[in-house]
Amino acid sequence: MEAAFALAKELSLEMREEEVVGTFGEALRQLLPGRYICLRVVAGHQRALSSLVANGPLDRSAIAGPLPIKRSALQRTGLGIDLVAGLEEPSGVRLVDGYVPVFRHSMGGFSVPLVAAGEMFGLVNVEYKSRDHCAHLDEPVVIPLVNQLSVALRNLTLLGEARYYRDYLRQIIDVANALIVVIDRQRRLAVVNSAMQRYMGAGTGAGSPVEELGCAERSISDPSLATLLADGLRGREHMNAETYVVRSGGEVAHAVFNTAILHSVDGTIDGVIGVGQDRDQLRLLERQVLKASKLATLGQLAAGVVHELNNPLTSISVYANYLMKLLARTTPTEAEKANKIVDAAQRIERLTRDLQSYARAQGEFELLSFNQIVEEGMRLCGHVIDRVEATVEVELAGGMPLVRGIRDQLHQVLINLVTNACHALPAPGQKICVRTECTPTTVGLEVSDTGVGIDEKTIDHIFEPFFTTKLAAKGTGLGLSIVKNIVEGHHGQIRCESHVGEGTRFHISLPRAPGPR
Repeated sequence: MEAAFALAKELSLEMREEEVVGTFGEALRQLLPGRYICLRVVAGHQRALSSLVANGPLDRSAIAGPLPIKRSALQRTGLGIDLVAGLEEPSGVRLVDGYVPVFRHSMGGFSVPLVAAGEMFGLVNVEYKSRDHCAHLDEPVVIPLVNQLSVALRNLTLLGEARYYRDYLRQIIDVANALIVVIDRQRRLAVVNSAMQRYMGAGTGAGSPVEELGCAERSISDPSLATLLADGLRGREHMNAETYVVRSGGEVAHAVFNTAILHSVDGTIDGVIGVGQDRDQLRLLERQVLKASKLATLGQLAAGVVHELNNPLTSISVYANYLMKLLARTTPTEAEKANKIVDAAQRIERLTRDLQSYARAQGEFELLSFNQIVEEGMRLCGHVIDRVEATVEVELAGGMPLVRGIRDQLHQVLINLVTNACHALPAPGQKICVRTECTPTTVGLEVSDTGVGIDEKTIDHIFEPFFTTKLAAKGTGLGLSIVKNIVEGHHGQIRCESHVGEGTRFHISLPRAPGPR
């Protein structure tokens, strides 16, 4: 018993498992001189060996595999027959009827399982160098020490788990895409996650008084966040409450918060947590949802609108062409007016065609050669390139794999990108480069130009439907939106890089189809 008390004084929760096991191993060697002592600690569901202490020549084959434990020894731990059955292999334990030695040249011994609170932590073996041994006297002395080691190992396990879950929860709170703040019963900030710190600005952190989140004397209709959290300490919670906070620079920011009371074990209020979102960001999301709803409705109506436009548009185009030819023979000066009618009809036709493409996908997926798609698409772009007198370089990578795609849609992707590049060129003789490439998982298309470029504010909106920087006669604002829609429909990605005055580069990657090149 004195050895157990002395051992307890040396232990600390700050010690690592190997330190605890080493301390117990040394204590057993001093208490039982001349004996072989082996201490094995296992961990995890499969009870893999995590620590080993031994003071003699081990039989490696004996210590490999599951721990051999006598049924009678395990039953004395208080686990019970039902739990003993649950410790059979493959849980890392092998129940045996007789003792299995672990040291070479051993002349007998005994083992004591490391068990605490119904959980197995390992096994302690004590063995002798001669047949004349006193195992029946040593075992009652070893058992209390082994029980003490079992409790110490369980405490280390519980402490490790508590620290893991504490750090895990802290990480979840810290990386959450929400404003999270917690105050304690002393009205001080206990937790301020990264999103909240960024929202508030420098200087706001744990330990600060809650009043730093807002000043009640400000003439603002919404209550301050400090007031909402303080209400929680008085037993009142808030749901979707609009509030304000004061940032480090004195700026007032508005947010929407929910608060909840945190109770201690005895049921008293231990703190209050607030979870919120930037109100301006929520308003922006609401506008985006409304815009998306309008676009969805427009897509549903597009097919009907196109059908209604096509019939009169055909008549306008036919008679305008006839009128232009007639006036060219009789009064050439008036033929230009008829030509404007033809141009206007063609603009309407382009718009209706773009609306149809945006509203629904057409064609069937098939295995395609990406290089062939580029060659065919470039032939279709010839008239646009000739009109701006651009210099075009086409670089097709060798050994390109096949892709699964819709031929006409991939043609349209290339045509739209090359047309945009042509419109971006400030003068004749500028350069457009079209190249293909492949990686182990994707095929890529890159279209670049030496045009005017796109500024930082505009580049974030270029894929939005109906957004355009071109003159009304040159664009509908659907070209890049259609490109993005098609690429994503092919499970691909598109990105844009641009600098004002230096040009623009679009890069598309599509998943390669399995099979031969």
